[in-house]
Amino acid sequence: MGMNNQQREYLLKNYKTRSVKQLAEELKLDKKEIQRELRQLLAQPGASSQAQEAGQKSVTAPPFMPWVGLAVLLAATAIVYYKSLFHPFLNWDDPEYVTENFLIRTLSPSNLKTIFTQPHYSLYIPFTLVSYALDYQFWHFNAFGYHLTNIILHLLNAALVFGLVRLLAADWAVAFGVALFFGIHPVQIESVVWIAERKNVLSALFFLASFFAYTLFRQKPKGKKASFGFCLLFFIAACLSKPVSVVLPLLILAFDLSRGYLKKEKIPGYLPFFAGALIFAAITYAITKGEGKMNYHGGSLGATMLTMMVVMMKYFQLLLFPVKQSLLYEFPVYPSIAHPQVGASFLGLLIVLSAVGYLWFKDKKLCFWALWYFILLLPVMNFVPFPSLMNERYLYLPLVGFFAVILVLVKRIAGLIPTAAVIVASVFGLTFLNLKRQEVWAHSEKLWLETQAMTGEKSQSPYINLGMHYLREHQIEKAIEQFEKVKSMFDDPKAYDGLGIAYFEKGDLEKSIAYFKQAIEKVPGEAVVHSNLGVAYEKKGDSESALSEFRQAASIDSRDPKYRNNMGSIYVKMGKDAEAEQAFREVLKVDPDFAETLYNLGFLCSGQNRVAEAKEYWSRFLAIHPDHEKAGEVKLKMKDFEKG
Repeated sequence: MGMNNQQREYLLKNYKTRSVKQLAEELKLDKKEIQRELRQLLAQPGASSQAQEAGQKSVTAPPFMPWVGLAVLLAATAIVYYKSLFHPFLNWDDPEYVTENFLIRTLSPSNLKTIFTQPHYSLYIPFTLVSYALDYQFWHFNAFGYHLTNIILHLLNAALVFGLVRLLAADWAVAFGVALFFGIHPVQIESVVWIAERKNVLSALFFLASFFAYTLFRQKPKGKKASFGFCLLFFIAACLSKPVSVVLPLLILAFDLSRGYLKKEKIPGYLPFFAGALIFAAITYAITKGEGKMNYHGGSLGATMLTMMVVMMKYFQLLLFPVKQSLLYEFPVYPSIAHPQVGASFLGLLIVLSAVGYLWFKDKKLCFWALWYFILLLPVMNFVPFPSLMNERYLYLPLVGFFAVILVLVKRIAGLIPTAAVIVASVFGLTFLNLKRQEVWAHSEKLWLETQAMTGEKSQSPYINLGMHYLREHQIEKAIEQFEKVKSMFDDPKAYDGLGIAYFEKGDLEKSIAYFKQAIEKVPGEAVVHSNLGVAYEKKGDSESALSEFRQAASIDSRDPKYRNNMGSIYVKMGKDAEAEQAFREVLKVDPDFAETLYNLGFLCSGQNRVAEAKEYWSRFLAIHPDHEKAGEVKLKMKDFEKG
């Protein structure tokens, strides 16, 4: 026999302050019936449990309001990120993932095999690489398309956050606020605007979809098998996009505990998720073979954890007051809790965790969002050594739980109108900060100058990358200044390599070769330095030495096509056209759109009066690389063909 309306109203009014057992006794119903009815009532969109809890008549939002909220959310987020569509590629990981990544040029069986069986810069992210490959088929080297994909993925994530919070909190206004903060908060810029961080927004899409499917599996009686199946499929996709998604089983467990779904007889249902996480972790380790293995910061787990307490408090500050942001964050490793900053952070975390514990006993459903925050930060907490202590992109999904707790509490304490005022005021502030922050991400020089100002002399990366940017812009003296700073402060081999390139551009081949040799002495296994030395020898006229260095580079890194292209160029100069053509064709097997090889093959064929083949290579060169520095020269040659 089902409940009547009075019983349902009583249930909604008192479920926060009474246990299921007490409610069952007061309503003279079975506990299972109480649990079942309560789940169904709380799952209804637009339910206002706070008003009912206060003994007031429930106010249900008009049916169209959530759709209006969703439309406003998507429009506002899209407008905030609109300008980033026109940002160029950055010289921070964008070359490794897109502009110099031959694996994304075609979706050939050999490339797909490599993508799914080899790590990419110590990460196993096959789905992310496939997404770049799909983009490349449409956009080639136009950064606009890659930014567009990132923004679309972020918009889909914002929509999923809106739907998920609305479903679980049964409050569309809170869901709107959380999703809007998720969409426009300045800490999200690193994930959305940085093309190389595609793995974050893509894995988040599958992660959110997987968890959404799981909540439907638990709360909706119909289509349970389909929901469970989609949950597993999306979970696998999330893991194949970014390994940190393996924490989903812990989130599912926390959700079931908070909702009273965890029963002994249902434990086997968790096994596919935990087994999947373990299997994926094993596959990832086998493929990467421990690449990029790190030691604990400061040499010990204890020192790392003390430092992470400071980092955690910095995360809270960034979420509430997103100012003084940086691409890189450098922290001293604190060896003792007696340090004032560690002691203060420890006290702050103790208060926060105590509040979470108190919340668990008073309101498990609300506490779930606090657990969301901490669970999703687990992979980057350095319990297992991780390269970085802190990055803003690590907050991309944890932010959802953080603001869900805050907005639910604000609405309970202050009511709807003050909550709306808080959301509106915050949105104006966050939008202003977001747009100002995006100006920094619009150009490599601005980004690295800011990062230098924030990190000082604690990291060489901002100096090296700014130096490389200046080299690409042919600002040689500025580049030399940056590399000299790195050499004096850090004695980094990359400084010697950078100086070698700079002096090569100045025409001082002796200095250039000397710096390249110094870099090789420090790191003999760097293929790119051997290649750079080969280019210097080639310029000097020493073809044999150049060929030797290019061969050495190709033997160190057989996957990078530019070394064989360089070998082909040397063969041309040595008059060995057959060997040159073979080397060039080997390059195109790996990367059919490699600019220098298309250019070189065009000239090789042109010199042999193979006009049709030359036109074919050059036409592809111009189609794929219209802004290449040699495009003008090729266009003139093509016009000569037409005249001839």
